[in-house]
Amino acid sequence: MAVEAQERAVRDKTELQGGRLAVALAGWLAALALAVSAGVALRHDLGSPLPPGTPDGAWVAVTLVSGPVYYGRAVLTSPRQLTLDQVYYVQAEVDGQGVPRGNRLVRRERNDWHAPSRMAIPAERIAMVEPVGAGSRLMQLIQQESSQADAGAASSAAR
Repeated sequence: MAVEAQERAVRDKTELQGGRLAVALAGWLAALALAVSAGVALRHDLGSPLPPGTPDGAWVAVTLVSGPVYYGRAVLTSPRQLTLDQVYYVQAEVDGQGVPRGNRLVRRERNDWHAPSRMAIPAERIAMVEPVGAGSRLMQLIQQESSQADAGAASSAAR
Protein backbone atom coordinates (compact mmCIF):
# COMPACT_ATOMS: atom_id res chain seq x y z
CA MET A 1 0.00 0.00 0.00
CA ALA A 2 2.81 2.38 0.86
CA VAL A 3 4.44 1.63 -2.49
CA GLU A 4 1.23 2.46 -4.35
CA ALA A 5 0.87 5.73 -2.47
CA GLN A 6 4.47 6.60 -3.23
CA GLU A 7 4.01 5.79 -6.96
CA ARG A 8 0.82 7.87 -7.04
CA ALA A 9 2.64 10.80 -5.41
CA VAL A 10 5.44 10.58 -8.01
CA ARG A 11 2.88 10.37 -10.83
CA ASP A 12 0.91 13.35 -9.47
CA LYS A 13 4.11 15.38 -9.10
CA THR A 14 5.14 14.53 -12.69
CA GLU A 15 1.70 15.49 -14.03
CA LEU A 16 1.81 18.74 -12.07
CA GLN A 17 5.25 19.58 -13.43
CA GLY A 18 4.12 18.66 -16.97
CA GLY A 19 1.08 20.89 -16.57
CA ARG A 20 3.24 23.77 -15.36
CA LEU A 21 5.57 23.21 -18.29
CA ALA A 22 2.63 23.31 -20.72
CA VAL A 23 1.32 26.53 -19.14
CA ALA A 24 4.80 28.09 -19.27
CA LEU A 25 5.23 27.04 -22.90
CA ALA A 26 1.82 28.45 -23.82
CA GLY A 27 2.76 31.71 -22.09
CA TRP A 28 6.02 31.95 -24.01
CA LEU A 29 4.24 31.27 -27.31
CA ALA A 30 1.65 33.95 -26.56
CA ALA A 31 4.40 36.44 -25.68
CA LEU A 32 6.24 35.61 -28.91
CA ALA A 33 3.08 36.05 -31.00
CA LEU A 34 2.42 39.39 -29.31
CA ALA A 35 5.99 40.55 -29.96
CA VAL A 36 5.77 39.60 -33.64
CA SER A 37 2.42 41.40 -33.99
CA ALA A 38 3.85 44.49 -32.30
CA GLY A 39 6.84 44.41 -34.64
CA VAL A 40 4.60 44.25 -37.71
CA ALA A 41 2.43 47.08 -36.39
CA LEU A 42 5.52 49.15 -35.56
CA ARG A 43 6.86 48.63 -39.08
CA HIS A 44 3.66 50.09 -40.51
CA ASP A 45 3.65 52.98 -38.04
CA LEU A 46 7.15 54.18 -38.82
CA GLY A 47 7.35 56.97 -41.35
CA SER A 48 6.05 57.32 -44.85
CA PRO A 49 6.28 54.96 -47.82
CA LEU A 50 8.10 57.79 -49.67
CA PRO A 51 11.88 57.73 -49.96
CA PRO A 52 13.55 59.90 -47.29
CA GLY A 53 13.68 63.56 -48.30
CA THR A 54 10.86 63.30 -50.85
CA PRO A 55 8.43 66.17 -50.22
CA ASP A 56 4.67 65.88 -50.59
CA GLY A 57 3.74 67.05 -54.09
CA ALA A 58 6.82 65.44 -55.65
CA TRP A 59 6.45 63.26 -58.73
CA VAL A 60 7.14 59.61 -57.93
CA ALA A 61 7.16 56.21 -59.62
CA VAL A 62 5.35 53.59 -57.52
CA THR A 63 5.97 49.92 -58.27
CA LEU A 64 3.33 47.65 -56.79
CA VAL A 65 4.15 44.20 -55.43
CA SER A 66 1.96 42.75 -58.20
CA GLY A 67 4.13 44.39 -60.89
CA PRO A 68 2.37 47.47 -62.32
CA VAL A 69 4.09 50.86 -62.10
CA TYR A 70 2.15 54.10 -61.60
CA TYR A 71 3.50 57.63 -61.87
CA GLY A 72 1.95 60.58 -60.08
CA ARG A 73 2.24 63.41 -57.61
CA ALA A 74 2.43 62.28 -53.98
CA VAL A 75 -0.25 64.45 -52.36
CA LEU A 76 -1.07 62.59 -49.15
CA THR A 77 1.24 60.24 -47.32
CA SER A 78 0.83 58.29 -44.15
CA PRO A 79 2.48 55.17 -42.77
CA ARG A 80 -0.45 53.13 -44.07
CA GLN A 81 -0.94 54.52 -47.59
CA LEU A 82 0.32 56.78 -50.33
CA THR A 83 -2.13 58.90 -52.31
CA LEU A 84 -1.25 60.08 -55.81
CA ASP A 85 -2.99 62.55 -58.07
CA GLN A 86 -2.39 63.12 -61.79
CA VAL A 87 -1.78 59.37 -62.08
CA TYR A 88 -0.24 57.91 -65.23
CA TYR A 89 0.83 54.48 -66.41
CA VAL A 90 2.51 53.14 -69.54
CA GLN A 91 0.42 51.06 -71.92
CA ALA A 92 1.86 48.90 -74.70
CA GLU A 93 0.53 49.68 -78.17
CA VAL A 94 0.03 46.92 -80.73
CA ASP A 95 -1.08 47.01 -84.34
CA GLY A 96 -4.09 45.12 -85.74
CA GLN A 97 -2.06 41.92 -85.97
CA GLY A 98 -0.87 42.03 -82.36
CA VAL A 99 2.65 43.21 -83.19
CA PRO A 100 4.04 45.63 -80.58
CA ARG A 101 4.42 49.19 -81.90
CA GLY A 102 5.69 50.88 -78.77
CA ASN A 103 4.34 52.38 -75.59
CA ARG A 104 2.12 55.30 -74.74
CA LEU A 105 1.66 57.28 -71.57
CA VAL A 106 -1.92 57.09 -70.25
CA ARG A 107 -3.51 59.39 -67.68
CA ARG A 108 -6.01 57.44 -65.57
CA GLU A 109 -8.34 60.41 -65.15
CA ARG A 110 -8.78 60.73 -68.93
CA ASN A 111 -8.60 57.09 -69.94
CA ASP A 112 -10.13 54.89 -67.23
CA TRP A 113 -13.91 54.62 -67.32
CA HIS A 114 -14.38 55.80 -63.76
CA ALA A 115 -12.00 58.79 -64.29
CA PRO A 116 -10.28 58.66 -60.89
CA SER A 117 -8.77 61.96 -59.80
CA ARG A 118 -6.64 60.24 -57.14
CA MET A 119 -5.24 56.84 -56.33
CA ALA A 120 -4.76 55.67 -52.72
CA ILE A 121 -2.27 52.79 -52.50
CA PRO A 122 -2.00 50.77 -49.26
CA ALA A 123 1.61 50.65 -48.01
CA GLU A 124 1.65 46.84 -47.97
CA ARG A 125 0.94 46.83 -51.74
CA ILE A 126 3.97 49.03 -52.51
CA ALA A 127 7.20 47.30 -53.54
CA MET A 128 9.19 50.44 -54.31
CA VAL A 129 8.83 54.23 -54.57
CA GLU A 130 11.31 56.33 -56.53
CA PRO A 131 11.40 60.05 -57.29
CA VAL A 132 10.87 61.04 -60.93
CA GLY A 133 13.59 63.35 -62.23
CA ALA A 134 12.48 66.82 -63.37
CA GLY A 135 14.38 66.43 -66.66
CA SER A 136 13.43 62.80 -67.29
CA ARG A 137 11.77 61.60 -70.48
CA LEU A 138 8.70 60.76 -68.40
CA MET A 139 8.34 64.35 -67.15
CA GLN A 140 8.75 65.62 -70.71
CA LEU A 141 5.92 63.34 -71.86
CA ILE A 142 3.71 64.37 -68.92
CA GLN A 143 4.29 68.07 -69.65
CA GLN A 144 3.58 67.50 -73.35
CA GLU A 145 0.37 65.59 -72.56
CA SER A 146 -0.76 68.25 -70.08
CA SER A 147 -0.19 71.10 -72.55
CA GLN A 148 -2.11 69.21 -75.26
CA ALA A 149 -4.99 68.59 -72.85
CA ASP A 150 -5.00 72.26 -71.77
CA ALA A 151 -5.04 73.37 -75.43
CA GLY A 152 -7.92 71.00 -76.14
CA ALA A 153 -9.88 72.31 -73.15
CA ALA A 154 -9.28 75.93 -74.19
CA SER A 155 -10.41 75.13 -77.73
CA SER A 156 -13.60 73.48 -76.44
CA ALA A 157 -14.34 76.41 -74.12
CA ALA A 158 -13.93 78.91 -76.99
CA ARG A 159 -16.64 77.21 -79.04
